[in-house]
Amino acid sequence: VEIYDKKNNLVDTYSILIYGDINGDGWYDGRDAVLANAIYNGMLNKEQVKFPQWIAADCNHDGKIDEADYFLLVDCGVFLSKIEQTQNKTINK
Repeated sequence: VEIYDKKNNLVDTYSILIYGDINGDGWYDGRDAVLANAIYNGMLNKEQVKFPQWIAADCNHDGKIDEADYFLLVDCGVFLSKIEQTQNKTINK
């Protein structure tokens, strides 16, 4: 999201984060599970994905991207689970 002033100058830019939505398409599903699996197995690292994607991959908010995040996304892809979107800490780059 980009914020502009009255003179159309860019003031600030924000990213909207949906936990689990690693690919940024607005949904968390099996496609995101594939990306979480690639991160978990070392095929993608922090330098290869954008910061919001990396944070979104930590679906269960435990501070790491692992098989639990992958399996949570698999369950979400078939509507067996959902991902909590609120957490009590601020995320800084």
